[in-house]
Amino acid sequence: MKMKDIIKGIIIVGLFAVPFIALIIPIGMFFPFITGKGFVFRILIEIIFGLFVVLCFMDGQCRPKFSWITKAVLFFALAILLADLLGENVYKSLWSNYERMEGFVLIAHLVAYYILLSSVFKTREIWNKFFNTSIIASIIMSFYGVMQLLGKITINQGGVRVDATFGNATYFALYLVFHIFLCLYMLVSSPSKQWRKWAYSLVIIFETIILYFTATRGAILGLIGGLFLTGVIIAWKEKDNKILRKSAIWLIGVVAVIFLGFMSLRQTSLVRSSPVLSRFSTLGISEFKNQGRYFIWPMAIKGTLERPLLGW
Repeated sequence: MKMKDIIKGIIIVGLFAVPFIALIIPIGMFFPFITGKGFVFRILIEIIFGLFVVLCFMDGQCRPKFSWITKAVLFFALAILLADLLGENVYKSLWSNYERMEGFVLIAHLVAYYILLSSVFKTREIWNKFFNTSIIASIIMSFYGVMQLLGKITINQGGVRVDATFGNATYFALYLVFHIFLCLYMLVSSPSKQWRKWAYSLVIIFETIILYFTATRGAILGLIGGLFLTGVIIAWKEKDNKILRKSAIWLIGVVAVIFLGFMSLRQTSLVRSSPVLSRFSTLGISEFKNQGRYFIWPMAIKGTLERPLLGW
């Protein structure tokens, strides 16, 4: 086996390992739910990106292609870097902190991750394998949530909102929403093997149930709104696939029934006694005025008006 094939194989293994980083919780670290994942991701990307640079010198065909998407990603990263260098606190802008780890250093690693994926994964087959790997990781994560619901594993935030290995129910909810839509994509685009369609459908149902127990209103409403919008677009645009178009119309109807049914029952004891549904029954302007967003958003608007190009 040639050296370039060995290097490429190591890179591919490293990329397929990335979805499982979410399962890591290193005990004893500062902010373990964040820093452990962040450090492992950065170290792994640095190693395989270094190998990728070597591979590019050995095989010109592996070099990244500068498509309009790649140019947009690079432009975004450069714009963020310029904003960070001209910001009020350059150190924090570049490095952020251990609790968030969202500074430019992370963005640089994400750009490297994008270049690796777009340069190494060149066929639909390997992309499907990568998507399925991420879905498998999300299934493991969802079973972790089941163990929390059964009381076998402690809910890290306390209370009843499952948070899996993220230490935050909101993060877990967004992770689930992403994979629910990824399963929907694979369900629609996968070959006509019936067992695959059943598998994706079961994962969607399973992870939607776990999403419900995160009691994260924004993520659940986002899922419902996203499904409704997806159904509208497919029903409007799809002309050839009648089954898909009919399924989209059914999806619109189901979402509408769920929404109207909840609105009609939101003041009942059944809803108010539920620790999850009761969070939705209190949604309104009066509750919004007591949340941090009510105070932070006007500050953000003011900051945008003061420095509209690169911000603070």
